[in-house]
Amino acid sequence: MTDLFDVSVPDSDLAAPGFTPMPTAAYRTTLQAGTQLVQNDRGWKGIRLPFAGFRNDKSNDEFERQLNAQFTYELASSPVSVEIGIKGIIGAAQAFGLTHSVTTDGKSSQKLTATSYEQLVDQFNQMAGSECEVYVSLQPRKLNGQIVYKEGTTDPVMGNEIKRISALK
Repeated sequence: MTDLFDVSVPDSDLAAPGFTPMPTAAYRTTLQAGTQLVQNDRGWKGIRLPFAGFRNDKSNDEFERQLNAQFTYELASSPVSVEIGIKGIIGAAQAFGLTHSVTTDGKSSQKLTATSYEQLVDQFNQMAGSECEVYVSLQPRKLNGQIVYKEGTTDPVMGNEIKRISALK
């Protein structure tokens, strides 16, 4: 399976004193300005949403850092990844009131109010400063589908990834 995001961790983050990945959990956080469309040279396209300041209401753990969420919206080689990404994008948009209710196949559904990804980016950027809840996972980092190891060890480089964005409860 190909890692869609080819995530890497900057050396400065790995070497920073006191850098501790966040445990897998739900966190309250704030959307920052700077949402953008991103792509790579292998046909992947996505949307990146920046967040800063994470607080777990159950444990009261706080992490003053920035973390981006990325969702796939185009990748010819993986329609399943696109389906998952689209659900993530619509879920994120719903968290900030950027969807409206529709009925699809007799079921209540959500649809973007934006009519293009560029308009959606503008809408997210207008919501900068708004709080939401994110589910963050802690997992080994991968580059080109391969786990990245700490230099000279068999220990994987661990990092955080935002998996889900939702409205505050």
